[in-house]
Amino acid sequence: MNKKLLTFVLVLVALIALFLWFRPRNVDVARNDDGLGGIATSTEEVEISEAEAITNLSIRDRAWNVLTSYLDRARNHDIAGVKALSHEQSATCADAKLQKECFALMDNVFEISKEMKKENFVNVWQDKNQIILSTELEKVKVEDLDGYERGYAYFTVDEDNNIKVLNFNPNRGWYIDPKVGTTTSESIKLRFEAMMLDTDEDGLPDEQESCSGSYLGDPHCTLTDPKLRDTDKDGWWDGVEYFFKN
Repeated sequence: MNKKLLTFVLVLVALIALFLWFRPRNVDVARNDDGLGGIATSTEEVEISEAEAITNLSIRDRAWNVLTSYLDRARNHDIAGVKALSHEQSATCADAKLQKECFALMDNVFEISKEMKKENFVNVWQDKNQIILSTELEKVKVEDLDGYERGYAYFTVDEDNNIKVLNFNPNRGWYIDPKVGTTTSESIKLRFEAMMLDTDEDGLPDEQESCSGSYLGDPHCTLTDPKLRDTDKDGWWDGVEYFFKN
């Protein structure tokens, strides 16, 4: 083989190798509705995943995230921030002259919240206007009293689908002194069941709605129907609306 032909062959081999090295790698092709192929880039996939993650957040997750942000702002004495995430601002924090008292209130709210853990709030009741998260009942002993406690967090949802914090209580309790009266284990059990029963799951026990039991004769008790979440049919559940007035 002469020298020119050898040189030509070597150059040709180099060009072929170069072409093969830089040719496009295999890619997944996503087809649009019109049948045209489009290359799915990694950036596109990340954006879709993030959007799907936001969309797929459960109501419980969304409500808890709002509560967490609310408490963080309370801890930092961010009055405007707390107001933005509240169903309604407290009278104390609405008064610029009571800033010191407002900060004390925020400190108290944050301190109370330390007992709350997201994983414990396993029950979710919700519709387009409100959300209630609650824990399972926990048997407790408070000094000489036998009792049960349950955590609650109440939220409202505005017309733009923004979740607002209404009220929360990490350990709402029902207690009985087993030494008072002629009580048996069965009668105590039945009494607890009656005290804690919430037939319509609106966040208010039946006895509180019917102003019976421990609420009998309470001048502040408002009669509502324990079998209807929304007695006055205004869109707000009785247990949520209770906090509008108190």
